[in-house]
Amino acid sequence: MRVFTLGAAASGGMRQVISWLQAERGAVDPAEADIIEAHGWRAGWRGRALARRLGLPLVVVVHAYPPAPAPGRWLWWGLEHGLRPAPSAYVAVSRPLARWVGARVGGPVAVVPLVPPRPAPLPRGRARAALGLPAGERLVGTIGRLVPDKGCDLLLEAWARLPDPVRRGWRLVVVGDGPQRVRLQRLARRLGVAGTVIWPGAVDGAGRLVQAFDVYVQASRREGLGLAALEAAAAGVPAVLTLGGGLAEIAPLAPAAVPEASPAALAAGLLRLITMDDAARRRAGQDFRRRAEARFPPGAGLAALTDWYARLAVPGGPGPQGGRPGRVRRR
Repeated sequence: MRVFTLGAAASGGMRQVISWLQAERGAVDPAEADIIEAHGWRAGWRGRALARRLGLPLVVVVHAYPPAPAPGRWLWWGLEHGLRPAPSAYVAVSRPLARWVGARVGGPVAVVPLVPPRPAPLPRGRARAALGLPAGERLVGTIGRLVPDKGCDLLLEAWARLPDPVRRGWRLVVVGDGPQRVRLQRLARRLGVAGTVIWPGAVDGAGRLVQAFDVYVQASRREGLGLAALEAAAAGVPAVLTLGGGLAEIAPLAPAAVPEASPAALAAGLLRLITMDDAARRRAGQDFRRRAEARFPPGAGLAALTDWYARLAVPGGPGPQGGRPGRVRRR
């Protein structure tokens, strides 16, 4: 099964997945492919023209929800439903995302968590130096684009809810950049916590630096899956995770899982971890690592995706989750 992998300008997690799949499969000329595999909504729109020109089936692999603001939603809806040919099938990286996509495209969606092999995390001292962080302070950290879905505003509100004596001696580190950065920095000032928040900005390979943190937090309203949370788990860093979207499949493995969009619940989860003694936090991080590796081992998903494509290539073959997607036609 020859798969041509197509990806638009992508987020860090999607770039990791695309690079991993291309490295595993080797170079594939689209004219010699059996399937065009487009990662992300934008790549799916580009892939329609290629699929039409080559007479190949198109499978769209969905890693994230469309934009939350209304103009972005309208654009997504019009392009996804108006461009032709329609995809032969969709794949989503988590069950919550698959349910969301399926309800909107009117058909079954395969669920294949794609978890690329993770490079070894940098040791704590080197990771802190790479981020320009103080060596001696205790740090709560988060990694992600500064967009509404990531919930950084909720995180700042939760951080401000912590009692001053508890928060004293801790700093919150927000690694990432995006259109909400200025708004979020203003929010931190308004909440009175600006002096306790560090903004390193976007950092290449930020997942390798997660050992810089004593506690990791992901405050997302919704996530496709949550590769940054898995990187924290792989580094043995205890985490507070929301149940937003596909992150709900990882959060129960962490020391603290809280409802999405609730600063009060997020504050309670943070309070639980930062008031632990150091040894208890380390044990919680190692337990998180063992559970996450058992559920989402590095390299998971490639074999399942390849097998699913092979079955799709058989006329009338089984579709995802027992359904029957549009058939994949082979030349």
